[in-house]
Amino acid sequence: MRIAFTSLKSVGGTFMDWSFGYLTGKVPVVDNPMGGNGNNAHGHNMKNGMIHPIWNHPRGNLVKEWLNDSKDHKGIKTFYPFVNGNFAMGDLFYDLNKEMIEYLLEQEVKVFLLQPTTPYPYLGARFWKDEDHIDFFQRYLKTDSTSFKKIRELASFRVIANATKSVEDADKFHSQMNSKVTGSFTDTDWQTNPEDCIKSICDTLGIEILSNRLEQWRPITEKWADNMARVNKWYQQGINEITTAIVENNPMALPKLDLMGQITIMAHLMKDHGKRLILPTDEFPLDSQHLNRYIK
Repeated sequence: MRIAFTSLKSVGGTFMDWSFGYLTGKVPVVDNPMGGNGNNAHGHNMKNGMIHPIWNHPRGNLVKEWLNDSKDHKGIKTFYPFVNGNFAMGDLFYDLNKEMIEYLLEQEVKVFLLQPTTPYPYLGARFWKDEDHIDFFQRYLKTDSTSFKKIRELASFRVIANATKSVEDADKFHSQMNSKVTGSFTDTDWQTNPEDCIKSICDTLGIEILSNRLEQWRPITEKWADNMARVNKWYQQGINEITTAIVENNPMALPKLDLMGQITIMAHLMKDHGKRLILPTDEFPLDSQHLNRYIK
């Protein structure tokens, strides 16, 4: 049996994949996937045979390649296939996801979907370093610019509207696909009630959860859920605290912000306060009163 966990954006699908394998003992995973230095759910997948094949990889369809390589495998294999949104934007992204899921079903793969129901994280992209930001935003904005100043300015006008539309598009996509797959959960379901979700998956597949692993899994899951809650709190509360401090010229030291974080602050200054932040250079001061000098 081959089992796929997938989602339109990063809402915890990798952790669902890891959790299923850990709790059932069906894949060789060990330790805590929340560790640093690459020792997280992604690192475990790479080290222990769990994989994330990309449907639209520049060098070919890695999902089909993996399915072909694993067709004679006996027992259970799980994986997290996905469409890379960095290389497929707009309607093409959803068309490719539909194409991928339908192909998985044709190959008799058990498919579980995670549905994003909130607009954040914006753009649904996970960036590890500045070069990833630049590469993505050049495609997203159709620009050759490598200037943070220029990219921030252009993206801040689009990112919130894009995020809002992505929820509408995801809802439409899932209304078409949920009835076809083995099971589906919303991001809120998974992030707030992960144990119930995993039990539902195992009940559907007729697979037993190992009681000794369940006890070890719970504190790991609690830490994971806390991390997800912190991300949500940033969008629901933290951004407003920062933008309000900037507009009202109240002293506040901002946290370290990557390019996406900087764009988000600028976008919410416009949306929530009707103010534009026009910085003269690529630098983004992490001080609310310093930033106040540049709002218009």
